[in-house]
Amino acid sequence: MSRRSWFILVLVCVVALVAIAGVAYQSNAEKSVEEAVRYYADAIAEGRVNDALEVEAGDSFGEATKSADRAVDLRGAKTVEPARVKEVRLHNQPDLHGRQGAVIEFIVGEDSVNREIYLERVKEPLKPVGYWRVVSSAARAVRIDTEGYGRDVTIGGVSIGPLGRTAYDENKAKYLPDDYLWYRASQEVTVYAYPGIYEAVVDTASEHVNLTVDKATSRTTMDLSKDVDEHEIKAVVDTDAALWLKRNAEAYLTECLRGGTPDRTFCPPERLSDVQQVSIGSTSGGYSTGIRLSDVVVRTSSEERTLNLTGEVVFDPSNGLHMLLKPL
Repeated sequence: MSRRSWFILVLVCVVALVAIAGVAYQSNAEKSVEEAVRYYADAIAEGRVNDALEVEAGDSFGEATKSADRAVDLRGAKTVEPARVKEVRLHNQPDLHGRQGAVIEFIVGEDSVNREIYLERVKEPLKPVGYWRVVSSAARAVRIDTEGYGRDVTIGGVSIGPLGRTAYDENKAKYLPDDYLWYRASQEVTVYAYPGIYEAVVDTASEHVNLTVDKATSRTTMDLSKDVDEHEIKAVVDTDAALWLKRNAEAYLTECLRGGTPDRTFCPPERLSDVQQVSIGSTSGGYSTGIRLSDVVVRTSSEERTLNLTGEVVFDPSNGLHMLLKPL
């Protein structure tokens, strides 16, 4: 074959390859909206989080949680088991903003969950979905109420922060070492998550803490696809720790006020000399907020003082049990 013939053959091949590539690109770019929705839905159901996030545009997390005091993006969290897509239904026509709506029906566990999303066309195509982008996510903002003791809480492997509090807070710092953990009352966290069942893990190794997730002690999973008003995670002291606090608080307080240092106890700052008698008027309260020691009358050789104090369970860095006695 002559050089000229080779040149023509190579040129024809190049032109053909370019044409094929162009057709493939155009075919890919012209993905239908239904194909885009299906790809996005399958990515969520199969746990391909990065693929799902690549299709989303805008700050849906910020918009959905703008009124929350604390918000955590859980779209990257891992589910306990894959969901599946039962159906994709497109709206008959675009909305007033020109967006194409669709409803994705997921099967999560044994339940059917619908998520409405919206898509817009963009100038630059993306290989899996062409010119379509999801501008209204399948994720939803969900409230979780947390309470108790825990240095960290994770949902699906993503941290939502501590459950309990350490003594860095101003009202505890003068009574406890910095790394001690104490009870924290109810606080709300808003999470932004795709539909799914997630594992909740609380970092507290203490044998004196009981964990409940959505009021259940037999499991640690949380279904964030259900439309409930609020989920909850609680890690509170068990009955043994509560009884230990209640049974020993009066005796330990008396020893503290007399100048002693009871084992595993942080005494109140009051140190009175020549204490002759300590009389505790009443003890009340439950384990979650500690106990209240009211009308504690302390008589010395020179004066009589009345104190009101609280007793709380706290944990050292090794999760050892301690008692904190402090003024109200």
